[in-house]
Amino acid sequence: MVAAIYEDQRDVQRWYSVGARPVYHLNEYVDLMVEVGYDRVDPDDGSAGDLTKVTFAAALSPGMNFWARPSLRAFVTYASWSDEFRGRIGVDTPVENDRDAVTFGLQTEVWW
Repeated sequence: MVAAIYEDQRDVQRWYSVGARPVYHLNEYVDLMVEVGYDRVDPDDGSAGDLTKVTFAAALSPGMNFWARPSLRAFVTYASWSDEFRGRIGVDTPVENDRDAVTFGLQTEVWW
């Protein structure tokens, strides 16, 4: 899956985003995936900044189809951002004043 986004909020900011999520099906129920992405936010106040991320995940889902749901994923993400985003990402967390972070967890996705 590939995505590209451009959003123009007049008199507020412009946001550019690109990403890709290739998936490898190990078998009918287990998938391995990686997701890479890049975002740029260009606010009208002049404090433009960038964010880059990469995520690795293993997922359980019913079938060898990218859209198969429900899906349960275990993931780890590394993200880094420019100085302009310090204090704006991870507010009130230990990474609030950092320029990068690692997060991990479980995620489920269900459609009906």
